Amino acid sequence: MGILRKIEEGIVNNSPIWSNLKINLRGYPLYVDPVLKGTSRFSRKTGATVGLVNPEVAARTSSLIQVNSRSVYTDKPMNWLILGAIVQVAEVEKFTVRDYSLSTNLIEFVEQSKLEHPISSDIFLWAVPIITAASAIIGDSTFEVRSKHPLILNDVLAYKSRTGTFINVFEETNIIGLEELNPTTHEYPYSYQVTIDVPLKKSLLAEEVFYLRAYPAYFSPILKIPKFLRSVNQVGPHLLDWTSGRITLGDLSAKTEVDEFVAIQPYDRFKDKIVQDPYLINKNHSVSNMGISADTFLFWKKIAGTMKYTPNGTLGVCNDEGKFGMFQRLHPPMPNANWRIPVNVEDETILRIHLLPGDDYVEFTIAPSSSATVILDSSVDFPNLTEIEGILVTISSAANSTVEFKQWEPTITPQVDRYRFHIMAKTTKEAEWLSTSLIVKPYFYTRDFILSKHDVNDKHDAGVIHD
Repeated sequence: MGILRKIEEGIVNNSPIWSNLKINLRGYPLYVDPVLKGTSRFSRKTGATVGLVNPEVAARTSSLIQVNSRSVYTDKPMNWLILGAIVQVAEVEKFTVRDYSLSTNLIEFVEQSKLEHPISSDIFLWAVPIITAASAIIGDSTFEVRSKHPLILNDVLAYKSRTGTFINVFEETNIIGLEELNPTTHEYPYSYQVTIDVPLKKSLLAEEVFYLRAYPAYFSPILKIPKFLRSVNQVGPHLLDWTSGRITLGDLSAKTEVDEFVAIQPYDRFKDKIVQDPYLINKNHSVSNMGISADTFLFWKKIAGTMKYTPNGTLGVCNDEGKFGMFQRLHPPMPNANWRIPVNVEDETILRIHLLPGDDYVEFTIAPSSSATVILDSSVDFPNLTEIEGILVTISSAANSTVEFKQWEPTITPQVDRYRFHIMAKTTKEAEWLSTSLIVKPYFYTRDFILSKHDVNDKHDAGVIHD
C-alpha cells in the first residue's frame, strides 16, 4: 500500500498549491474477450497481447479512372467486397461492383465513371446489399430485413431515392431499434426487425435490394465475466468500458473524433437473456446489482475500530467506545442497488448504513450472539437517491465487540454472469480508429489482487495486508 501513498504524494508535491489528489483503490481491468473470439464485420483483428478491431474498408487506386471507364485496380485486396456492393472513389463518385478479383485487385463497375480520378485516389467500401423480408411502404419506420452481415444499433441503412447518377442519390437512416429473428435463408443468414429514425421516403418491395453502410464492427460470442487469476469470487459491481482511438502520425492537432457505438446483451449463469435485446452503453457503464465480496471491506477507509480477515469473512472490531465505521467512495457514482447483507454479532448491535449523498440512513438492531440478514433496498430506504456516491457503514455495540461481515448478495435476480457485446465505428478510413474488446473494471479492490492470506493469530489487522 506504501507505493500508492508515494505516488499520491509525488503528484501532489508537483501540482499547483490549489489542487489536490486522492488515489482510490479499484480492481484491475479485465478484458472480456482479449483475443477477439467473435465475428468481425468490415474489419480485421490485429494486436499482440490484446486483440484490436481494425477497419478494413479502404484502399488506394493503382490505376487511372478515366471518364466513361468501368474498372480500376487497387493497391491491395479489398477483402469485404461482394457482388452488388457499392464503392466510393475520392468521396465524390459511387459505383456498383459488377465483378472483382482479390488476386489481381481489379474491380469492375456497373456504371461508367462521370469523372476522372488519378492514381492513388482514395477508394473505400461504401455499402453492401441487404434485402427486405416483406414489402414496406412510404412512412413505415419498422420492417423486417435480411442481411449477409450482422447488424448493430445505429447502423445506417441506405436506399436509392432516384435513378441516374450515383452522386447524392441515397437516403440514409439510422437503426434505433433492433430485434433479432430466426434466419430463413443461407444466402442471408441474419434476419432482423429494424426500427429506423427517419420513416421511409420510398416504398420497398418484398426482397428488394437496398444497402447497409459498410462501417467496421465486431460481434462477440457469449462470454463469462472474467475473474482475476484463480479467484473464486465474482468480480462484483463493475464498470464496462473499452479502449479506442485513432492512430495519429505527425500532427496531433489533426486528431478527429469517430462516432462509435457499443451494445451489450447480459446473460445469467444458465446463458438465458436477462433483457430481450442488446442495448447501447456509454464508456464506464455501471453495473451495480452484483455481490460484494467480504474481503472488499478490508480496503475501505476505517473511521473507527479495526478490521481482521478470517476464512469465514471480515471482522469489524469496535474500539473501546464500542464504535466501528468504514466508508467507501464510488468513482463514478453507482446506480441504485439492493443487497442482502448477512452479519454475525457478539453483543447487541446497532447497524447503520448510509448511502451518500444525503444524510439519510437505514438502521437495524441485532440481538446479541446471533446471525442476521438485513435487506438494503436503496429505492425504498433512500427514495430521493438516484445514484450512490459512497457507502458508509457504522456499528454501535460493546467495547471491543466484533461484527462479522459476509458477502453482500444482490436481491434482484437473475444476476449478470456473462455478456455478449457489439462494437461499431462510423469510419471509412484505416488507421483512424482501433478498439479493444469490452473491459470489466471492478468497483472494489479485493485481496485477490495481492494474493494475501487471512489473518493468523491476530498478526495483522486494521486493513494492513501482507503478501
